[in-house]
Amino acid sequence: MRTNFDRDPKGLNGIVRFEEDIVKTFLARNNLQAIIRGHECVSDGIEKYAGGLLITVFSAIDYCGTHGKGGAILIVKKNLEIQQKIIYPS
Repeated sequence: MRTNFDRDPKGLNGIVRFEEDIVKTFLARNNLQAIIRGHECVSDGIEKYAGGLLITVFSAIDYCGTHGKGGAILIVKKNLEIQQKIIYPS
């Protein structure tokens, strides 16, 4: 783990981010291909981590009217191919 300076710029609250090896180990132990999660405000609605094995999606466009950033949706096809669509504020 390492300090998550994006969420805790001064490093005071002990907010951490798992390193890539932890994500990969978790996926292997649980026989999973990827993790897709939501509810964290990320730039333009999508953030890929650990080589795309962990994807964060945030669909709120211009969150709280203060960020001016896009939101995103993922389309997961039957063959598990993932397409992303980013929607920007008008």
